[in-house]
Amino acid sequence: MARVRAVRQLVGPDVGLAVDCNQGLTLERALRTARRLEECGLLWIEEPFARDDIESYCRLAGATEIPLAAGEREFGLEGFRRLAAARAVSIVQPDLLRVGGVTGWRLAAGLAEANRLRVAPHFYKEYDVHLAASLTNLVAIEWFDWLDPLLVSPLEVRDGRAVVPERPGFGVEFRPEAVREYEVRGTIR
Repeated sequence: MARVRAVRQLVGPDVGLAVDCNQGLTLERALRTARRLEECGLLWIEEPFARDDIESYCRLAGATEIPLAAGEREFGLEGFRRLAAARAVSIVQPDLLRVGGVTGWRLAAGLAEANRLRVAPHFYKEYDVHLAASLTNLVAIEWFDWLDPLLVSPLEVRDGRAVVPERPGFGVEFRPEAVREYEVRGTIR
């Protein structure tokens, strides 16, 4: 709680702030935590429970004004259908590689739109930015720089907004020297 409050104080009220619980809370702890965090003006609480604990998601969603987000661990659309049908979350987080590539991602985003849910894609920002640019229900694109040293042109962010590249396709190109660092030599038997 102290960390979240300190970050909110540091960045001010106009910067979006979310909390990721990594599926680590019990319902009781999530209820207590959400009550205490409501004053922080969070964009969302992410994955407070295991992906299949729909009942806890529903109970927490009914007890807090903070939107709940989940979906990054869903393989295919069925999990998104369950979350949407139960009104368990306000924000879905399709993961491009887990949900079934571009087609699965678009289907998850369409399901969200049809159910008046928002979208905050998970992890693959250089790919997600192209897909997200077509949405009317986008909240945010997850951003971090962990993989940037591997890329010729990492996603550019200007004034807090992702810039959609104008390169052909997704425009993702790995730096040759970065790829060589991970090269495996020898025979695989």
